[in-house]
Amino acid sequence: MNNTLFNLFVFIGLGSTLFTIVLLIALFTIKYIRKKPKGFPKKVFVSMSILGTVSAVFWSSWIVNPNFLPQGHPGQTLQSPNGDFKAQVYHMSGFIDYKNVRVDIINNETKKKEMIYYDYVDKALDIMWVEEDTLKIEEKYLEVDRDKFDYRTQGT
Repeated sequence: MNNTLFNLFVFIGLGSTLFTIVLLIALFTIKYIRKKPKGFPKKVFVSMSILGTVSAVFWSSWIVNPNFLPQGHPGQTLQSPNGDFKAQVYHMSGFIDYKNVRVDIINNETKKKEMIYYDYVDKALDIMWVEEDTLKIEEKYLEVDRDKFDYRTQGT
């Protein structure tokens, strides 16, 4: 996904979350604080449901779907010692101040590309090949065929 589209989705997702919270407060106020309850406010409930659904889809996509991430700006490229793989580093930034880094592994034979690393990095990325199929990225050792690190789901 390109950076502009990702920033638009972030804006829509955060806006939907904010409006859902505001409508939830309004629903609570109308239902429980008003002196004369006139029934259930269906318009507020429907609006809150739609915005809540949009918000939930945004947050769940951001957490679990690596294809939802912005492509980022290409940084350094490292060939594996035997030339079977290539590690491509992407730096991401947007209208929100974040400094995320994604590392994709590209199999030079099949041209298959897979994300193996995504993290918040506030400095130059420390990355190097330590073996034919093992990368050291910020003190984490990842075998390219089986290991992945994503701070959104695995923490730091």
